Amino acid sequence: MRKQYVVRLSKLFLWPEPFRFQAYPEFLKLVDPEGTYLNMADVARRAGHRMLDNRHVKHENIVRNLPGLEYNKAGEPVIRGVGIFVKEGKEYRLSEWGRRLREEYLSDPGGRKWKITLAQNLLLREPRIRSMVYILSKPGGVLRFPQSGFFTGGYRLAELEAGDKIYRPFVEGKISAQNIQGLLNNLGAWSLGSWKKVLPGHEFVYFEGADKPQITVTWLSTATKAAFGLFFNLGLVSEFSGQIRWNIDKARQLLGPELAIDFNWGYTSPGNLLEIVVDAIKRLKADNDYLVASQLLNELRQQGIDQPEKELAGLIDRGLIRLEAWDYGQSRHGRGLFGDPGKQLVKFRIYEGGK
Repeated sequence: MRKQYVVRLSKLFLWPEPFRFQAYPEFLKLVDPEGTYLNMADVARRAGHRMLDNRHVKHENIVRNLPGLEYNKAGEPVIRGVGIFVKEGKEYRLSEWGRRLREEYLSDPGGRKWKITLAQNLLLREPRIRSMVYILSKPGGVLRFPQSGFFTGGYRLAELEAGDKIYRPFVEGKISAQNIQGLLNNLGAWSLGSWKKVLPGHEFVYFEGADKPQITVTWLSTATKAAFGLFFNLGLVSEFSGQIRWNIDKARQLLGPELAIDFNWGYTSPGNLLEIVVDAIKRLKADNDYLVASQLLNELRQQGIDQPEKELAGLIDRGLIRLEAWDYGQSRHGRGLFGDPGKQLVKFRIYEGGK
């Protein structure tokens, strides 16, 4: 029998108000992106938060889950947060995820790009949120509350259900209970998400609390409501009569192929979606950079992309490509992009990894 590898989880807080998810990037605006910091209190202090005493920071919970995977004195891995900051040696600095979130928010605080980045980060790096969305992604998956409304009623009575599996994620109990700890340990290493790349070779993962065997559920319902407030804003979840459900089609379109494959949202396209799209655009465009939309869609279908317009919309929403200009073509050019006859001829601009 192979020995299980213990990964510890700190208390999850995120931001205090579920629909103020801009709290993270608003805080990052105050951070020196090139700075190094002794600890999270130092981050908050130097960002200008008023100190209550020499150690603690007003609203210190904002910085509680900004670090990522670290190691305790016993050498055990501890996931302290979602990796907005990374520890190198004895100091912290803003991670690439943190830089990206900060820059996207500064560029367009009213847009969706930074929200999508934050949602991707939670689903790749926060095991508890990740595991709950895994169940919601299953046929019939639902997070059910005792009263109608968004996270309304006694949280301890909330049930996360798919098929014959029922969990009560916000109930504290024995390690073997069907609560959040039971769910995490049933899923094992998969719950690690992108942290698994940092912990290679550990297939039999077992989750415990930061300082004791039980994972604390203190503040977990508040943190989950915060994450799902962001998901709700992006249209990734819906609520009816106290039942929270995951929108698989929207998630596949908005969050990209990595997560779609990871969560089995039905993404079947081969290779890297962005590379396929960029290659097709470059091959099909004329000297004036316009291309025939129907030809692009047919080319993407031949590459194995079943719903090319949805995937193109997802790349546009994520800011990787931009539909820069469009025009009418001729009858032989077929239907326009997104069903718009005025978009028979289209021109794209490619950003970031598509350059």
